[in-house]
Amino acid sequence: SNVPAQSLALMNDPFVISQCKVIGENIFQAQKQKSDSIGNLFEMITGKPPSQADQEKLFAFLKTQTKLHGSLTEEVWSDLAHVLINSKGFLFLN
Repeated sequence: SNVPAQSLALMNDPFVISQCKVIGENIFQAQKQKSDSIGNLFEMITGKPPSQADQEKLFAFLKTQTKLHGSLTEEVWSDLAHVLINSKGFLFLN
């Protein structure tokens, strides 16, 4: 089950945020092309490869965050990791 306190902790806990930063840094350093990095990050966090629809949504998120931050930085990848850690794919097993 999932209670509101769990979601709030995943969104705001300093430990979770710091781990998302580490993940973002690692993906940023290892990226060869965005689609591979998106797939690797998604699979690392959810345990399954992303669908085509997932990849398109995540790519759109990266594009928006890249505009916000000015370039495709470690922060952008950290933001994406944080989004994925707060997703149902991370919280629940199918």
